[in-house]
Amino acid sequence: MFERYKQLAGKQQLWISLGGILLLWIIAYQLGIKKTMILYKYYNKQQQLASMVENAPMTIAKLHSQLQELDSSLLKQAYDRQLLFETVNTTCADLNLFIAGFGEETQESNGSLTIVTNQVEVRGAYHDILKLINKLEKELQLTRVASANFEKKNDRKQKRTFLNATLYLQNLLPQKQ
Repeated sequence: MFERYKQLAGKQQLWISLGGILLLWIIAYQLGIKKTMILYKYYNKQQQLASMVENAPMTIAKLHSQLQELDSSLLKQAYDRQLLFETVNTTCADLNLFIAGFGEETQESNGSLTIVTNQVEVRGAYHDILKLINKLEKELQLTRVASANFEKKNDRKQKRTFLNATLYLQNLLPQKQ
């Protein structure tokens, strides 16, 4: 067999050697390396799970304290539709926005909470509408913007286009016992 190998040309010997090495590598991978890699991944996953179990009491305590903070902030936050309307009105005036409509509030009970939703339609520049959203939600923390729908509309009488945004503002109230 080796006699025949020695009689082959140099390129053929090279290709046969490379094929043999590749075949040996595939066999070694299938018999040993593959199982080792699978077990290594399994070991790492188990280590992550073990560290999560060790940190579980601390994580539970942290989440419990966050829940208590949310409950206390919910009780502190007093919802007043008139105050919300006045704040939206003055902020829109400051930002050169036009209030197209302030819809009726809707209330929905969900367990121990009542979700109050107000719909506000505003017209103006995109950047100014984003400033309004930021001021209501982040700066004043007066309400939560659940949804904002932007639409480009045409005014046929004045022959111009404008940006109309419909904002859905939500407040959470504890349900009255």
